[in-house]
Amino acid sequence: MLALGPPLQRGLVRLGCPELIAEAIAATVSATVATTPVIAWKVGRLSLAAIPANLLAAPAVAPAMWLGLGGSAMAQVSQAVAAPFAYAAAVPVSCLLELAQLFGKPSWASVPWKPSGEAVLVMLGVLALGAGMLGRSRSEA
Repeated sequence: MLALGPPLQRGLVRLGCPELIAEAIAATVSATVATTPVIAWKVGRLSLAAIPANLLAAPAVAPAMWLGLGGSAMAQVSQAVAAPFAYAAAVPVSCLLELAQLFGKPSWASVPWKPSGEAVLVMLGVLALGAGMLGRSRSEA
């Protein structure tokens, strides 16, 4: 993800994509590309909806995380102080749950695919090699 994300983000920005949106797209795509072979190997399915679902979920992740973290920290002092954080966190968390249902339930959201362990290792090796080449070509330029 660290090797694939930055070059992808730079490419999107060069194409005219705003920096913040390019960052979200690059992070989502690189994380999905890096984890898909392992997930397919363990679960036996390939998600067709992961990238659009994660892009739509991205704006709700940070508020859910920070409000939840704030509520957890405040709960150490007082539940009354923590409650507003928890209630506020419920809004973005509800959005995340709705998106998970929307993109996870339909039959078209994933297809059967169960690569062998060897195939997963080869795919991950190719991804690592490609990411390394992207990083090297960028640093030499």
